[in-house]
Amino acid sequence: MFRFIFGTWIGRLLMFLAAVGAAAWGVRRFLGLDQSESDDWAPSPEEPPAETSAGSTDVDASLLEILACPEDKQPIVKMDDKIVCTACGKRYPIRDGIPVMLIDEAEEGPVPTEAEVAAARAALQGEPEAAGAATAEAAEASADAGSADQAAEGTEKQAG
Repeated sequence: MFRFIFGTWIGRLLMFLAAVGAAAWGVRRFLGLDQSESDDWAPSPEEPPAETSAGSTDVDASLLEILACPEDKQPIVKMDDKIVCTACGKRYPIRDGIPVMLIDEAEEGPVPTEAEVAAARAALQGEPEAAGAATAEAAEASADAGSADQAAEGTEKQAG
């Protein structure tokens, strides 16, 4: 079959045209004259590069409402520059405004207190007064817990 197609004058004409087309394409490409559509994606040299938000940790509030921890399916909150699970305490990174909700990428951390969760949710809703009060309550609660632990240790030392 191969010999039948390329043995005729039509087959030879097709092979000749294909060779000429390939040679013309190669010469244009070599000389830089090829302005094909596949090269249009690159920005032209006169245009400044587009601004990127490298390192941005802003995440849309509506997205945070529907996200959950991939490990235990519990609610999450945004604390500082991480997404934190309210149940297990895993901290997921935010890269260029996109939460990376992969268990392998998460860092272990302490479970946030109810006051810290309330402060994070208030800050997300744009209530700085409530966020400040909740943060102060969280700091006070952890200070109280620390002094209670120290008092318990002192009592144990006196008894022992």
